[in-house]
Amino acid sequence: MEIYLIRHTKVELSTEYCYGSSDISLSENFFCDFEKVKSKLPNLENYEIHSSPLKRCKLLSEFLFQNQKINFDDKLIEFSFGDWELKKWTEIKKEEFDLWKKDFVNHKVPNGNSYFEVSKKVESFINEKILNSEKNKIIVAHGGIIRPLISYFLGLELKNSFKLKIDYGSISKIKIDREIIHLEFLNL
Repeated sequence: MEIYLIRHTKVELSTEYCYGSSDISLSENFFCDFEKVKSKLPNLENYEIHSSPLKRCKLLSEFLFQNQKINFDDKLIEFSFGDWELKKWTEIKKEEFDLWKKDFVNHKVPNGNSYFEVSKKVESFINEKILNSEKNKIIVAHGGIIRPLISYFLGLELKNSFKLKIDYGSISKIKIDREIIHLEFLNL
C-alpha cells in the first residue's frame, strides 16, 4: 500500500501568529502554489482520497483531485490551540507557554488539545481508514496531523516528531509492504 501525505500550501497569516484548527485562508498566491504541488505528483488514479475539511486543505484537495471522490474527515483537522488561536506568540502568557513547551505532548493548551490527544485522533483515523483496507491512499492535511501519522508508522516517540520538518505544499510518501514500512520520501 502507498500513502501520499500532502501538506496544505502557505497561509495568509505570518509565522508570528499561533494557529491550528482555525479555518484561515491561504496566501494570495495559493493558485501558483497549487500548481507547484500538482507538478510534483505522479498520476495517482484509483487512490482513496482523504482530506481535512478546513479550507486550506479542502481547496487544495479539490484542485488536485477534480472529479474524484474526496472523503473529508474531522479527524484530520489540525491541533487546536484553544485560547491561543490567532494570537501573536508574543501575546501568549509566558507561564502558560513555558508549561506547554516543557511537555507539549501531554500538556493541554487552555481550551485546546494536547499533542497526545491529537495523536490518538490520528491513530483512530489510521485504524479506521488506512489499516482497514489495502487500497492506496492520499491524505491532504496539516503538519500537526502528518507528523503523528508518520511517527505512528515509523514507531517514533511523539516528543521526537517535531524534529520532522513538514514544509507547506510538500509531499511525503510511505509504502507498506507486508510488515515493512518504507518512508520513501519526505518533503518532496
